Amino acid sequence: MTVALARNPMTLAHAAFDLHAYNGGNTTVGIGPQLPVNLKYRFSMPADSRLARMREFVAAVREIWSSWQEERPYHFDGRFYKHTVSNAFFTPPPNPYGLPRIMMAAHGPKMAQLAAEVSDGLVIPPYATDDHIRSVLLPAVYRGLQISGRRRSEFLTVCSPLVATGRTPDELHASLAQNEKLVNLWLGTKRYAEHVQVGGAKRTASSGTTTMLDRDDLHRFVTISSDPGDIGMLLQQRYYGLVDTLLLPVGGDDTVWQPRTLGLDALDPALA
Repeated sequence: MTVALARNPMTLAHAAFDLHAYNGGNTTVGIGPQLPVNLKYRFSMPADSRLARMREFVAAVREIWSSWQEERPYHFDGRFYKHTVSNAFFTPPPNPYGLPRIMMAAHGPKMAQLAAEVSDGLVIPPYATDDHIRSVLLPAVYRGLQISGRRRSEFLTVCSPLVATGRTPDELHASLAQNEKLVNLWLGTKRYAEHVQVGGAKRTASSGTTTMLDRDDLHRFVTISSDPGDIGMLLQQRYYGLVDTLLLPVGGDDTVWQPRTLGLDALDPALA
């Protein structure tokens, strides 16, 4: 994932096109708009009209890629982005693997609908509850697909779910604490906290600007089990029919975070 509006279409188009050729056509570009305050004060970039900018950003990247693939000059003259000067010296040859996919991150209905209108998939934030996916994001996706004239099977939804587990009480406690910290960080942002209302969880005020989540409500956002082997089954129960692909933090030296230990072969037999 990368912050699109902290960059410009040309720089992203070059990097993704080169990477796609280098890795044998296995590049999927994930982009998101970021919050206005981060765009303005962290990246020193314009923070207005994010929806319109994202629409135009994707269109500009696709025009640049298509021009390289078709060996013609590109021409994109939009409201926010203008790419009208081609130079053969800076033009890569056609990509033998075709063009990369573009997926968009969204936590609200407007951006989710735009993702289904102009991109190849939706990246659902980790803190999105299954209620929010079901009642807010997927209806927006279907509206966008209707506009773009595509079927649901032609559009990918991806989520990196929050998971807390452990082989011992101490491991479970540490995992819960880490997830609680992440959820409270995200929900301390007003725009992200909309998800809490959909899920019905309650928030309590804390010192500073951070909004704290009641510990009893953590399960709304995190898949929790004291038995790591149940995680695959619990994820299937929570996300079946809502998300096409789950990205999980498996691997490394920790034997807990392995596909078989987490029972992920029950979720996807190919993982066995």
